[in-house]
Amino acid sequence: LTLEVDDCGVHENRLSQIGSILEDRQLDSNFESLLERLRDDDFRVTGIDLTGRRIGDKGLTRLAEALADNTQVRQIWLRACQIGDAGAKALASCLEQNMAIVDLYLAKNGIGDEGLIAIADALGLSNLTLVTLELDDNRVGDKGINALTVAMERNTSVLEATFENNALLRHSSKLQKLQIMLQERRNGLNMVSFVVDPDDASAASGAEKDKKGIVDMSICSSYMPSCYRKAGFSS
Repeated sequence: LTLEVDDCGVHENRLSQIGSILEDRQLDSNFESLLERLRDDDFRVTGIDLTGRRIGDKGLTRLAEALADNTQVRQIWLRACQIGDAGAKALASCLEQNMAIVDLYLAKNGIGDEGLIAIADALGLSNLTLVTLELDDNRVGDKGINALTVAMERNTSVLEATFENNALLRHSSKLQKLQIMLQERRNGLNMVSFVVDPDDASAASGAEKDKKGIVDMSICSSYMPSCYRKAGFSS
């Protein structure tokens, strides 16, 4: 639908309201299409970029439900999407079941301790695929950081978690402890070497010999090429 309103005497504020309504209507249509593709496990959608879209907690809840059984999506950008603790809890429920998501970007939202604790529980109990968690510019406090630190003692996949500009963080030492833990984990990956037993190598032949000592690092975003196809929506 195209609406021409040039030189028709409509006040600028009213034009802005009309534009916002039409934008939301287009987003709703695109969002429904995206949810359907996620439920169908469309192999062409390996990344989702909804940055700046006002999906809120209700929208994220629906997105999380569609992603629960999805095996294709690896990266999700949900920056500045008006997400709070309720949305984060829905996302945590998704992470308990989804074993495909690798990178999750949630900066510039309103997620607090309750939301992060729910995500931490999912990471500590069942999720072993998430590598990157971005929560800059949210409302996370010390309780949330403590919960994530405890979860990292059981979780072995997360390599990076960022919390810049979270005003409710009172004790920097708590965040430093978490970051040191993750840094040591990253350093450990960089220092790992794999040795092939000569006897095993000589016994192998052809393609089997070529596979000896090879470790698939595709689960680690630090080693991944940035070649994901995003299902994003332009304005």
